[in-house]
Amino acid sequence: LILINRSVPTSKPTSVCILLLIVSDTHSTDAQRMFPRTGPRRLLFISLEFQRGCFSGNGVYAQSQVRSLRSLGHEVLVLAGSPEAAGHNGIAPVTDSVDLIEVPCPNWGRLDINSGWREFAEGAATAAVTAAVVGFKAEAVLGVDWHALPAWQALTAGSMLQTSDTRPLGATPYIYLNYRVYTRTAANDALPVVRRLERDAVAAAAAVICLSRSDSHYIISHLLGEEAGIGAEASNAGIGAEVPAHPADGDVRPCAAMAGAAGAPPVSVLLPALRSDMEQIPLPRDGVSADVPSISHPAGSDAAGPQPGTSDAPHARCQHSGTQRRYLTCCVRLSPEKEADRFVALVEALSRPSPQVTPHGTGSEESGEPRSRLEALKLVPLMCGAATTEYGKTLQARLLAAVPSAVIESRFLPPTELAKVFAATKLNVHPCVYDAYGMTVVEAASQGAPSVVMVGGAVGATDLLSPTAGECFAVDMGSPPEQLAAAIEEQLQDEEALAATGARAAARARSWTETANASSLMQTVDAVLLAST
Repeated sequence: LILINRSVPTSKPTSVCILLLIVSDTHSTDAQRMFPRTGPRRLLFISLEFQRGCFSGNGVYAQSQVRSLRSLGHEVLVLAGSPEAAGHNGIAPVTDSVDLIEVPCPNWGRLDINSGWREFAEGAATAAVTAAVVGFKAEAVLGVDWHALPAWQALTAGSMLQTSDTRPLGATPYIYLNYRVYTRTAANDALPVVRRLERDAVAAAAAVICLSRSDSHYIISHLLGEEAGIGAEASNAGIGAEVPAHPADGDVRPCAAMAGAAGAPPVSVLLPALRSDMEQIPLPRDGVSADVPSISHPAGSDAAGPQPGTSDAPHARCQHSGTQRRYLTCCVRLSPEKEADRFVALVEALSRPSPQVTPHGTGSEESGEPRSRLEALKLVPLMCGAATTEYGKTLQARLLAAVPSAVIESRFLPPTELAKVFAATKLNVHPCVYDAYGMTVVEAASQGAPSVVMVGGAVGATDLLSPTAGECFAVDMGSPPEQLAAAIEEQLQDEEALAATGARAAARARSWTETANASSLMQTVDAVLLAST
């Protein structure tokens, strides 16, 4: 440090400080720690579901993260599964010039223990795939959910595989992107298998990133807790990206670190952002689209809909008419863990007259019979989701039996059509008592449609859209159907509250973007790489 005092023709002397810092070896570990690299990275992204045959929020969010990482200048190689029928294996370019290696997998349309995760790992171990991954020379690996780790382990099984002359492939830091804690919903024989696979994924990780505080607490207390001695009441440190705190809850941020234990990987929360293709679709004017769709289920069409990723099977057609929000919507994957059966039970209850209303003056003029509560509210049930299992087909049949005019949209909708659905939605029902996030809650909000979710914070989207801030509604989804119907009927009768909640939800949903999400993710990646030097 050189201090120079120089007299100048003023009333007071001026002090000038010059700091000279000389680094003799810019390749040393000390230099790397003093000047950590923050430029473009080379990242391997592993996800069972990605682009081809995308059937759930996992694939949508994986594409969103890869797209946003690429937009920041990072090179991303994707290793993903694809439907077996696609008959494609190898390296192929996809949208936005993201390199993609696809492994055909059986049992497509599932993410549980009966999915094609074993075949995904076997395909990852082939010579062509391993050569491509080794040649890419990734600096870090981002693995989505427990399905990714067996594929990564298969890639690194050969001791001679190396990313450089001195660094084995297995030394590349592995960051676990936990999109959902499957242990929380697995049952029977699947539970011990899934629990072991998720514990292995957490143990192998240099860092764990999950979608909600609820999942982060569960990972710390149940997947790390027994080994690390961490209690279920781990504190929320609130450390994260420079983004505004939640207006109703000062410790909630779109990226926040959770307390852990020495030797355990750090566990952090990174809220999914509204994907850019939905963000680019403007809000409906005055809260209601001038181009609101009227959707009808074609008579005689196959209620089960097409297989995931296809668009040529019969499906609900969208016409454009009307200017009112007229749908009571449910848009979740038709699988048991999403509990869409609760929405169907709700509709069955609402299809009957209210038990508090006498028949007089409430019936149709023609029949004199009391109107259903849905008729009184002038609402039509709409359920989005492909029925690829008996569970889904049964739900669709029950819905149509309860309300023959109900709408069933069996396709996996592209952004523009999904936006049209939500622009015509008065209330979006997210029926499960637990969800790692619930991206359709945020997507509904982007079109001014408020959602009703499980009370208590077990649905991750409430970390972004707060019930206490009036950005969504919260009820006990585990209530008996008639009790749940009464609570939701009361909400539907308050037009002013629906409109205000939808407006607040839209503003909040559009405040957290893909770019901000990717920037926060890269803070964790850079910290992991710095720690590994």
